[in-house]
Amino acid sequence: MMKTVCAIFALFLAVTLAGGQYSVDAAPKNPFLKLKGSWKGKGNVKPKDGQPERVSCRVKYDVKGGGTNVTQNINCAGSGYWIKARTSFKYTPGSQRIDGTWSASYGDKSDPKKRSTTGEISGSYINDVIAIDLDSEDYSGGMTIRMSGRTQEVTIGSLAKLTLTR
Repeated sequence: MMKTVCAIFALFLAVTLAGGQYSVDAAPKNPFLKLKGSWKGKGNVKPKDGQPERVSCRVKYDVKGGGTNVTQNINCAGSGYWIKARTSFKYTPGSQRIDGTWSASYGDKSDPKKRSTTGEISGSYINDVIAIDLDSEDYSGGMTIRMSGRTQEVTIGSLAKLTLTR
């Protein structure tokens, strides 16, 4: 009886380990492939000189080069504030590095003056978290994208926090 239990346990362990190895090998080679497409959601944006505001957002990811070239377009608007941002980056799978550029235009709906900025990004992807530094003349800070299934949380320093779904 003990030999049978040990044999069943050994078989279960072998299948579990083999299954685990197989699922790792079968995983997408690039994590950004799962971002491709359109996302929408809500969040809060805090303009530099204003009050926090609830916004609705649409985000689109274009993913090319097998997932190594990614463009993210964010469009958010609330009752008094809007922002359009774009990041384009190259992902290097072996090093987990992310490098590229970003631009944003934003404004207050009551003020026709549009503001804009552009800059560089650098960062990394580790365990379903994209962590990048945004740097320009007008803004320097971090942006984090946490991916979990069909949901992602986008945080831009203390300026914005968005929850997006497909």
